[in-house]
Amino acid sequence: MGHKVQANSFRLGPKLCNNWHILSYSSKKDYSNVVALNLTIRAWIKREFKQAQISKIVCELCKTKVNISISCKRPGLIAETGGAGIDRIKQAVNKITGVERILVSVEETKYPDLDATLVANTVATQIQKRVSFRRAMKRSIQSAMKQGAKGIKIVCAGRLAGAEIARTEKYMDGKVPLHTLREKVSYALAEAITPYGIIGIKVWICLQGRETTSKKKV
Repeated sequence: MGHKVQANSFRLGPKLCNNWHILSYSSKKDYSNVVALNLTIRAWIKREFKQAQISKIVCELCKTKVNISISCKRPGLIAETGGAGIDRIKQAVNKITGVERILVSVEETKYPDLDATLVANTVATQIQKRVSFRRAMKRSIQSAMKQGAKGIKIVCAGRLAGAEIARTEKYMDGKVPLHTLREKVSYALAEAITPYGIIGIKVWICLQGRETTSKKKV
């Protein structure tokens, strides 16, 4: 079952490890519109601040206010000089939703090597730069284990190294218990666009109860 269910959604709940990234309050009639607005806001932020290496966006959308919390590796690129980046986000969200009361907070990812989203994006970026996929995977695994991860697993699938036939390769270190709900497992999926086609990267990281985001806010 652990292989068939997405690791993050499998552990959703107040008594488990993860919480929802989309928080909205609406009637059943407006539910689909609210979800579409959330996805539009997320896509715009990730596209405009791609260099900031965003790991998580939590968006709370109500009729009178919008709260957006962003966790990233380089928060200075979002804040910019004098908070110009945050003002851009507020203007864009106001244009999308029509809500004037908008709160934006930016947190720095304290341990980027233990965040599955950042690790997957790092491996994808290196593969796009023609770095050997084996070297990229092993380097990310070594960095995560040095930071204190309990276990990590990385899977790459596609036309690896330009091979004629697509295949899947997996590297793993430590323990990644996907069936144990008490274990905090971070999962992410990324895609590397190469001249030979798209290569998919999946990352599972088992943490030892360590927070991956600092309390410092911008």
